[in-house]
Amino acid sequence: RVSNASGQVVLPVSRYDIADYLAVSVETVCRALTHLKQRGVIRLAGKRTIKILNRRALEDRIGESSRVASV
Repeated sequence: RVSNASGQVVLPVSRYDIADYLAVSVETVCRALTHLKQRGVIRLAGKRTIKILNRRALEDRIGESSRVASV
């Protein structure tokens, strides 16, 4: 969820917790975030704060993941 109109999201859990929940390595979580950052989709505004710069690209990325998972 976006915490305010600026598009900032504060993650309530650490990257380690995200990795544990998704059953992937923390490196995988970090690589995914770095990839989104390099594509200009997000900006990391702190250890647990992400600013969404391109919501449409993020939504497209989510759609790609769900299509792959359903195959």
